[in-house]
Amino acid sequence: MLRQGFDTRGVSTVTGKTLELAIGILFISIVTALLFGVTVSEYQAAVGEELAERTLDRLATQITTAIPADSVRLNRQVRVQIPARIHSQQYQITAISTEQGATLALTHPSDRIAARRVVAVSNATVVHGEIQSEAVVTIHLKHRMQDASTLNYTVHLRNQHAGGS
Repeated sequence: MLRQGFDTRGVSTVTGKTLELAIGILFISIVTALLFGVTVSEYQAAVGEELAERTLDRLATQITTAIPADSVRLNRQVRVQIPARIHSQQYQITAISTEQGATLALTHPSDRIAARRVVAVSNATVVHGEIQSEAVVTIHLKHRMQDASTLNYTVHLRNQHAGGS
């Protein structure tokens, strides 16, 4: 003869372990959601800022090395590789020359990602242009005579269209 409740004795243990497991899974999912929602997005923004700075550093170096050390008359095109996207979005780089020198500015849809870099060229060298990130970028270097003895350069940044220059 069976006592009453004898066959349901293990149900409370299984129910307790199931509740423990559910609470553990709930805790892990909440911690994971907070981690991915806050920490990972902060990390991605920081990586985007660093990538923007490195992109401008590389472009500034390419511009500087495209200009010959000697006063040589030349016209040159240099193709530059830059990341197609930063923080999963396209961006734009603008080159501006002023009396203080040449500056590259990176503009990104995210407010947190922006960078500026001074290009180490002489004040007589003009750097200008505007480029989009997802196209082939070329540096066009052209000599120009300032006077009879001084040779300066114009550097123009532009996107090269597919299939041509």
